[in-house]
Amino acid sequence: MIINSIEFKNWQGYFGTHKFVFNGTGERNGGFILGDNTVGKTAFWEGVMFALYDHVPRRKNPNKFKPYVAKDSSHHPLMNIDLFGKKGASFSVTLVFSHEGKKYTLQRGYSPKYDNRPVISESDLKPDSFLSNDTVSGPEKYIVDDKKWINENILPERLAKFFLFDGEKLEEYEELMEKEEDLQLRRDIEDIIRTPILKEGEDQFTRMKNKYKSDLAIEKTEKDKNKKEIIARKKLEKVINDLREAKKTNMEEISSYEEKIGEIEEWLLNNDTVRDAAIQLSAAKEKQEMNKKVIKGLREDIGREVGESWKIIISNQVNSSIGSLEEIREIQNETIQEIGVLKEERKELGLRLKGDPCKTCERERKTPSNQERLEIDERLINLDEDLRKKERNSKFPTAEEYYLQREALTKLSSTKDNLNLLLEKEENLMTSLTTKERIKEEVNTANSQITEEREAEVKEKTTLMAGLNEKKQKALESKGSIQTKLDENQKDFDKYINLEEIDEKDTVIVRRLAKSIQLTEILSNIFSNTLDEYRESMRQEVERRASSTFMSISNNAEHYLGLKITENYKVSILNKKNTLDAGSQAQSLVMAYSIIDALSSCSGFEFPMIIDTPGRGLARKNMDSVFNYFTKSEKQIIFLPNDRELAPQVAIDRYGSTVASIYQLEKIGKDRTKLELLVDNLVKK
Repeated sequence: MIINSIEFKNWQGYFGTHKFVFNGTGERNGGFILGDNTVGKTAFWEGVMFALYDHVPRRKNPNKFKPYVAKDSSHHPLMNIDLFGKKGASFSVTLVFSHEGKKYTLQRGYSPKYDNRPVISESDLKPDSFLSNDTVSGPEKYIVDDKKWINENILPERLAKFFLFDGEKLEEYEELMEKEEDLQLRRDIEDIIRTPILKEGEDQFTRMKNKYKSDLAIEKTEKDKNKKEIIARKKLEKVINDLREAKKTNMEEISSYEEKIGEIEEWLLNNDTVRDAAIQLSAAKEKQEMNKKVIKGLREDIGREVGESWKIIISNQVNSSIGSLEEIREIQNETIQEIGVLKEERKELGLRLKGDPCKTCERERKTPSNQERLEIDERLINLDEDLRKKERNSKFPTAEEYYLQREALTKLSSTKDNLNLLLEKEENLMTSLTTKERIKEEVNTANSQITEEREAEVKEKTTLMAGLNEKKQKALESKGSIQTKLDENQKDFDKYINLEEIDEKDTVIVRRLAKSIQLTEILSNIFSNTLDEYRESMRQEVERRASSTFMSISNNAEHYLGLKITENYKVSILNKKNTLDAGSQAQSLVMAYSIIDALSSCSGFEFPMIIDTPGRGLARKNMDSVFNYFTKSEKQIIFLPNDRELAPQVAIDRYGSTVASIYQLEKIGKDRTKLELLVDNLVKK
């Protein structure tokens, strides 16, 4: 799938209709969307998510989704808040894309259910969506079950995180280097390299085998009429069933804790004004101190320069004289070099007149003829004349004269270039004084938000989350204990089944069950062995691709050989000594990009990578390497950097020729975004 264009209508901050186009000329199909935080970058990739899957997961709680409608932005509604309570309110995202040589249009949106009723809840809206194959005409062009088609043909939703992600999530991938336990991320990796079908096959046959074993144990104990064994077997079977039920309950408990923890994290993220105010207060006070130093420095500079204002007035003339002196000095140096060349030629001609050997190669020379002597004499006369002229021109200034004149002019010169610098400092001083007042307002605003009530609420939520994390940890420990007991009891249960003792004397049912157990064992092993081989081949390919990417974007590549990925996807950096290297945080984030790139490449899915806040935690050189590498890759990449990660002019200068388009976002009003097209390499219709 390649995105040609995406159009937002009343989508989050995009009030009205706004369209982004990435259908570029040549091989260009990527782009940059620039803008500071909170102006609409995250809303962009969430729009892609919504168009495909009809919902947007909450930031810290992916099992819950953002509401379609809400009164204010703190609830993060999908419809622009200016339309809340308005009649006829609607919102939509329209995605035009290419897939396997065909063009499609996907519109996902909601329109008012009632003509004369204000839209204040989701019940006031109805779906307004379609997916069409634009290469087909007539009613047949519309795909009926669009969500199923997208999951089967474009990208399953569970894998979207490998293509649509926030740079802040890079830290999640860092855990692959640090933690051995079974991370959710490792399970996601199993998904993206397409092992589930093999794993599910193995699990299915294992479940069937256990069922046949249970049936066989019942048949044998009932047939032998051994009451003690029947009682023991039933007791053991009940223990196993209870443990399986406990395992299921335990998994639901863990999931419940994770959901509650996610809700609190999101609340803290969206409503923790105390924390935000404290951060703002600290930053404002730091800016205040810096601003004081700037004002003091500017005033001292201006005071010094005003005291020598007469120097500033004549600075242009003095600087001009210094420039002239430099020009004379340069001419003199050139003349001295030319004199050296002329003297060398004169010396060589003298040797030729005498018939002496060449001083350079020591080759013998013939005595010149009379005609050659006349020509040499004439050339010597001309050389002597040139030497006299050039020696006259090289007499002034001598090194000493040049030094004295340069010193005298420098003393007269202003300590700065000209009067413009003084005026510039005056202007900077006025700007700093204005900034001082603005920072003072920031400090006052931050202080006003830090209330005792709010602080108590944050503390309560934080304490509750700590308790939930503790309970979750105990549930995880219990999970391991339950599995161990289950394995032990299953082993004891298997003692009732001895396949080697089964012969023709046993009943048809017993023999059939025994054969079924053997068959499911064989099939389970086939799936297991195939899974191991496939997983290993994919691991090797991911390792190869990730190492190649890492060496391309790391700013310390000369110190490394690449990446090492273990069978459970623990990732390490290999240094030049072929030993594991911890690397810096920046290098581990580069590693994260490398893993994402490799996994998305090995997945077999053609889907754009849309990366919000791509430079999170990266050093400037690493960030530049990431941009350079991915803008030249074959994938469609859409970066959403903030102003600190990539300035607009830098984006235009460095990447304007390699992408389809570059947009800049700007926030206007409380919750509105406007966009400006900075670079246009688009196909013209």
